Amino acid sequence: MKKNDIKNLILLFLIPILLALILSHGKIYGSSIDWLSQHITVPEYLRELFYTNHQLIPDFLPHLQGGSNTFAYSYYGLLRPDILISYLFKNIPVYYFIIGYALLLWSLTGMLCYIWLRNKCFSRSLCLFVSILCTFALCFFHTHRQIIFVNILPFLFLMYLVIDLKKYYWIPLIVFNMLIHSYFYSIGALIMSLIYFFYLKPNKKECLQFCLWNLLGILLASFLWLPTGLYILENKRQTSAISFTQLFIPQFYPKGLLYSHYGCGLTAITWIALGQGTKIKKIKYLSYLLICFFIFPIFSYILNGTLYARFKILILCLPLILYILCSWLNEKQIAWLPLVLSLLCLLPKVAFIDGIMCTLLIYLYFHHHPKLLTIYLLIPISIFISSNTSYLSFQQYHRVFNKNKQLLVSRNNLNNRTLDLDDVYQTSNRIYHLNEYKTSSYTSTSNSLYNYFFYDIIKNPISQTNRTVNADSPNIFFEKMMSIQNIISKEKDYPGYHIKDQQGFYYLLENKHVFPLAYGTSDLISEKNFNKLHYPYTLDTLFNRTVVSKAQDNTYTSQIKKESLTPQFIHQSKSLTINKKKNTYHIFSSKKSSCLMKLNKNINSYLLVDFDVINHTNKKVKIKIDQLTNTLSKKNFIYYNNNTHFTYILSSKNLNTLKMTFSKGNYEIKNIHFYSLNKNALQNRLSTLTPLNQKKTQDHEILKGTINHDQDGYFVTSLPYQKGYTIIIDGKKVTPEIVNKAFLGCPISKGKHKITIEFKAPGKQLGLTLTIISSLIWGYLLWKKRRL
Repeated sequence: MKKNDIKNLILLFLIPILLALILSHGKIYGSSIDWLSQHITVPEYLRELFYTNHQLIPDFLPHLQGGSNTFAYSYYGLLRPDILISYLFKNIPVYYFIIGYALLLWSLTGMLCYIWLRNKCFSRSLCLFVSILCTFALCFFHTHRQIIFVNILPFLFLMYLVIDLKKYYWIPLIVFNMLIHSYFYSIGALIMSLIYFFYLKPNKKECLQFCLWNLLGILLASFLWLPTGLYILENKRQTSAISFTQLFIPQFYPKGLLYSHYGCGLTAITWIALGQGTKIKKIKYLSYLLICFFIFPIFSYILNGTLYARFKILILCLPLILYILCSWLNEKQIAWLPLVLSLLCLLPKVAFIDGIMCTLLIYLYFHHHPKLLTIYLLIPISIFISSNTSYLSFQQYHRVFNKNKQLLVSRNNLNNRTLDLDDVYQTSNRIYHLNEYKTSSYTSTSNSLYNYFFYDIIKNPISQTNRTVNADSPNIFFEKMMSIQNIISKEKDYPGYHIKDQQGFYYLLENKHVFPLAYGTSDLISEKNFNKLHYPYTLDTLFNRTVVSKAQDNTYTSQIKKESLTPQFIHQSKSLTINKKKNTYHIFSSKKSSCLMKLNKNINSYLLVDFDVINHTNKKVKIKIDQLTNTLSKKNFIYYNNNTHFTYILSSKNLNTLKMTFSKGNYEIKNIHFYSLNKNALQNRLSTLTPLNQKKTQDHEILKGTINHDQDGYFVTSLPYQKGYTIIIDGKKVTPEIVNKAFLGCPISKGKHKITIEFKAPGKQLGLTLTIISSLIWGYLLWKKRRL
């Protein structure tokens, strides 16, 4: 590297850092979407847990989702360098390390792009131009939102450089880093590496070496991808149905390439370069292949591991696109037919103007005005700056990392579990102290059984547009069954709960009359008979009987009654119009509006309300009744929650007049049903349960204690069922079963028993073994290489 190259590398290193400082001035270089609720809160929790159990890779996370396999959250930085380094600095917030590392990787991406292209003997000025274009690609918006979309890119550039230099023995380290930084995107990254490798036309020996070194790299990261993969397979969620024929229908505007944060986010010059590359012998076939990647959805489908055909995965095409651009600019020739075809694809968009300006500047560049090409950089720079305006305010951050709530939780002994009803989306993964155990969660790989129970069986309202968020919400059945003894809220009136403590605006409420975390019972109902019931009669049946695979039923008749109520909507906001036609209410709301729903009968019990929602716009529908919110995603939302039937379980003191809040929109609510349940129906169940007398646990133990049950029955917990549990009763292992549709349990005989529940993440031990063996093999091969 010469002196001017060093200067260019320093410039490329500084650009992202200066951009972040300038654009996020007075704010945190982060986002309120996902970054705050997942990418910061999960590592902060993992760090606190490490200080207690001193395990870098714990098997079990007891504080989230009612208790979860750790690898449900490995997506968010488990063993990533920035997270590990943060463990050394207890008093420095994790987000400092995450921001710093994200910016470092962004800087390294531009620098490695420059080094890679210079290694191919392109001119210094051309490499700098293309590398700056790379640095200002809109995909790097995700350095402050979805980090894992882009933190794999420097390793992909490094892979290409290693392939060029034929130093294949460094491939295991690169593949290892790809997997621990972004295991989902690493599949596509490995495919792109193969494409580039075979583009260089290697011989058979090189092919074998390349494949074996890649395999060794994959094995190095076995401790992460193997248990994570097994967990994903266990909880594979449904994705939107994909028509196979649609995967081959071309989309001539390259969404995955141009101007999108959820694609490469490059400008028209790169699309034109792909067209021009088809006329340059050296890059002809590579150009055709990449054009197909952006036109035919089948390629996004393959790179996404056949989960869906979203084009965000095409971010991985960025290095090869820039290589083709550099090759074309180096050739200095224009093929007019591909140029016209490229511009025609841009016609429906503003991109056409970009394309025309690009063509003009390229023409001048090819005709002895090379410096004019630099002017084109104003387009990607201006687009990047204008589209990166939303950053996290300190106020938003401190709402989630709230010192008052932290004090409130840390100074109280929170037996059993806790609901946090303040900012439920952002705090779904926030643990203020390790004595706080939550039922909420937000992870892309959630427990599918628990998620189904959470929304479809126990009928918690779906308050978020994304159903993978298990957000806290009041629900008398859920609270009692899940052993939720504590509520944190700015409100102090929740039936059954009384004020235990207060800090600032926040109350800590307590209710000791909830189910034990684990107990014995003989009041059973077979799953077959339970499945014959329909909502709402499932709710109190589930509360008063334990659902098991096979049982001699202890008869229970639901006490929920259907009520003939006629709602009257009064005190409507001026922005709200409600028109009734038969059993349908047509809602027109020009902005967020409210009214009161008055019922024609006094209700002195629990009230259940449900209705269908029909949306006539492409906006989300949000309706709040009392303290409960239901949301229907907008129609084209990628994570459409399919919540077209809103359910509310109300238990407040005044149920005769309910406050309703409506989101802006045009929609209908129809088939409104009301049901009541006498409060006495839920009062006697606790006296029939035999609680587990808990003792202190150690190592892999999740629960431990003794129980003295007076007859044969079932041992039941509110631990969400997942593979990896071992139940030991009186020193003997018993087969774990799914009880209550989603939880861990097993049969138990009459008498006194010692019970221990352990958890070991499936695949973790094997993964660690493979990692150790492959590390020794790689170390030996490196040692042997140096000796030669």
